[in-house]
Amino acid sequence: MGEHRNQVAPSVGGRSLVSAQSSSTPSSSASPVELLELRVQRLTEELAAADRELAAQQRDVEVMAARREAAREAARQLVHALPAPVITTDADGGIEHSNPAASALLAVPSAALVSTPVQAFVATEDRPLVRSLLSRAGREGTVTARLRLQPREGQVREVHAVVSSCTEVLQRRLVVLLPVAGPVQAGVRPEGPGSATPAPDGAPPAPARRGAAGPEVLRSLGNLVELAVSGAPGHQLLAAVAAAAVAAVPGATSGSASTGDPAQPTDSAADSAEAQAVDGAQWAADEGPALLAHSTGEAVWTSDVSADERWPRLAMRTAGGGVRSAVSVPLRDGDRVTGVVSAYSSSGAELDAQRAEAYAAAASAVLSAARRTADLVAEVENLKLAMQSRAAIEQAKGAVASRLDCTVEEAFAAMVVMSQDRNVKVRDIGLLVAASPGDRSLDEPLRVALERARQRSTGRPRA
Repeated sequence: MGEHRNQVAPSVGGRSLVSAQSSSTPSSSASPVELLELRVQRLTEELAAADRELAAQQRDVEVMAARREAAREAARQLVHALPAPVITTDADGGIEHSNPAASALLAVPSAALVSTPVQAFVATEDRPLVRSLLSRAGREGTVTARLRLQPREGQVREVHAVVSSCTEVLQRRLVVLLPVAGPVQAGVRPEGPGSATPAPDGAPPAPARRGAAGPEVLRSLGNLVELAVSGAPGHQLLAAVAAAAVAAVPGATSGSASTGDPAQPTDSAADSAEAQAVDGAQWAADEGPALLAHSTGEAVWTSDVSADERWPRLAMRTAGGGVRSAVSVPLRDGDRVTGVVSAYSSSGAELDAQRAEAYAAAASAVLSAARRTADLVAEVENLKLAMQSRAAIEQAKGAVASRLDCTVEEAFAAMVVMSQDRNVKVRDIGLLVAASPGDRSLDEPLRVALERARQRSTGRPRA
C-alpha cells in the first residue's frame, strides 16, 4: 500500500481528510475503493454537521431579530405612554413617529404626520432655528430653544423644544415639545432660551426659579426620553427620572427616585444634596412621605417635613434643613409598587399631588419599558455569545477530527470528556484549539479523552 502514502487527499474548506488508522478505519489491507468510500462517508458526515449548524444559526438569527423587534416595540410603547408631546425624526426633520400627545398638539393624526417635515408646523421665522437645532443635536447630544409652533388647526403656540440625538442611531432625533402657555400672537418674537421674563415698567427681570420650565429642566426631560429609548443603564435612567420630577411638579426645587422599599432601596438617585439629605433622614428615621407612599400605594403630601406630626423622628432629623414641603408618589409596574419618586421644595411651596401622580405614571411606564428592553437586549447578547461559542466549537471539532482521525461527532465527544475531567468549559477548549491551530500540545490529552469516549459509547470499562 506504499503507493497510497504520497497521494494528495481531498480536503473540505482547506482541511485535509487524510486519515491514519483507528478503530473505525479499515486495516492497512483496505482497497483504494474502500479508502475512497471512507473518505466520502466522512465528507458526508461533515456536510451534514455543517447543515445542522447552519440551520441552528438561522434559528438563532431569527430569534435575535424577533428580540430586537420586541425591544423596538417596547421603546415605541414607552414614548406612546409619555404625557409630553414627543416626535421622532430623521436628521433633516422628517417625522417618523409621534405619540398621541404630539398628535393632539399639532392637530394631525399620527399616521398623517409620517414623512412630514417637522418644520412645516413651525412659524416661518423660526424654521432656520429648527434646522439649527436638528444639526446641533447631532454634535452636542441635547439642545433646547423656545420657538413658535403653528398647528394644523388653531392659533400659534409658543413651546420649549428639546431635541436629542439618539445614541444608538445617530441619524435619528427625538423632539420633545413643551407648551409654555396659551396661544401667542403671530409676529411676536419669543424670548430666547433661558431668558428671564421682563417685569413691567422697566423693573429688573424676575429670576427664573428652578421649578420653572427653564433650559436646565428641559434638558432633563429630553435626557429622560433619550436615555429610555437608547437603553441607558438603570441607575442613569433613575437619576433622569429624579431630575425630571422637578419639571413635572411646579414649585419643586429638587427631586429623588428609588426602586424597592425606600427603607432598603435596591437603587436610589437624587438630583441635589438637599434631596439626598431628606431621603437619608427618612431612611434613618424609618418614616416619612416616601416610606408611607410605598407602603400605602398612594400619593403623600406634606407642607413641612420638619413639623409634620405623622413623623416625629423625621421632624427632629430635618429641623433646619433645606427641604420643607414634599410630595411622594409610588412608581408601579402594573399593580405592583416598584419604587417611589419624590419632589421637594425648599420654599414650602404647595406641591401639586395630581401633577406628581401624572408624572409618576409616565415615569413608571418609562422604567417598566426600559426594564423589559434591558431584558431583551441581555437575551440578544447571550444569543450572540452562544453563536460565537458554537462557531469556535464547530471549528475545533473539525480540527480535532482531522488530528485524531475520527468523526466530528467523536471529536466533540472527546472535547466533552476532556472538559469534564479538567473542569473546563467545552467552549474554552474549542476557543483554545481554534485560536492556535498549529499548537499540538492538546493532541495527546484529546486522544486519551477520545478513547474514553469510545469506551463509554460501547459500554466497555475504562482501561
